[in-house]
Amino acid sequence: KVSPKTSLIANLQIGARESLHATAMGKVLLSEMTREEVSLILGDVPLEAYTSNTITSLDTLMAELEKIREQGYSIDDEEFCAGLTCVAMPVRDYRNEIVAAVSVSGASIRMTFNKISQIQAGLRDATTRLSVFLGCQG
Repeated sequence: KVSPKTSLIANLQIGARESLHATAMGKVLLSEMTREEVSLILGDVPLEAYTSNTITSLDTLMAELEKIREQGYSIDDEEFCAGLTCVAMPVRDYRNEIVAAVSVSGASIRMTFNKISQIQAGLRDATTRLSVFLGCQG
């Protein structure tokens, strides 16, 4: 975790648990799983809404996971915390399987299209390096 030098920061704790369906990192980790695997992990209960942007339906979540697979990154657009936007990308191992994710969070007001594009470039570099370190060939 690297904290920004601005006065407005997200108080995210390393090791804290957050819902997979409502966070960029969680959605990246779920993105290549089947509907059955996702359902097994999340359970049969309705998905909890944290904000008005939270995905609460398994069908909608599965459509979002397909989009994430295609684009290679996930965005949490105030789905877990109002005012907070997060971008995440997967880290792959020697089997080309997702084993982790790296993300950048920031105040939604600062997360412009250009800022998100810059973050994506940095995340792509970091996750590629980590994946290569773990033996990923792809």
